[in-house]
Amino acid sequence: LIRTGDVQRVFQRVALFTEPGGVFVFDVNSIYKHKEVLADRTFVYEDDTDFLVWQNAYDEKTDTVQMLIDIFTEEKNGRYLRCSDEITERAYSSELLTKMLKNAGFSEVYAFGDLSSEAPAEHEERIYFAAIR
Repeated sequence: LIRTGDVQRVFQRVALFTEPGGVFVFDVNSIYKHKEVLADRTFVYEDDTDFLVWQNAYDEKTDTVQMLIDIFTEEKNGRYLRCSDEITERAYSSELLTKMLKNAGFSEVYAFGDLSSEAPAEHEERIYFAAIR
């Protein structure tokens, strides 16, 4: 979701269908990951039958990463089938997501580091949220 208004609407819909006391859990890529891990880098993966090229372009003004992914899969006839996809992903700060969750009607919001019960560290790549309605 690229626009904050879209994220806010999702949180409002989730809150609408969450019972009081219910918990909404999700995770996101961090701004750090967009800037320092994915930004303007190319990744290549290969195994016995597949070859993947993943190219990223980071836009600092919008905290978005445009991802271009090409997967080449070897077919039985020795030829390769190419599948391509383009994804744009935006990162949001923990503070903004917490504010939007509370605006949507969640009373308590907790953010955790990747596979941790602690608050997210500065260099966290993924942030997990638990929001209580």
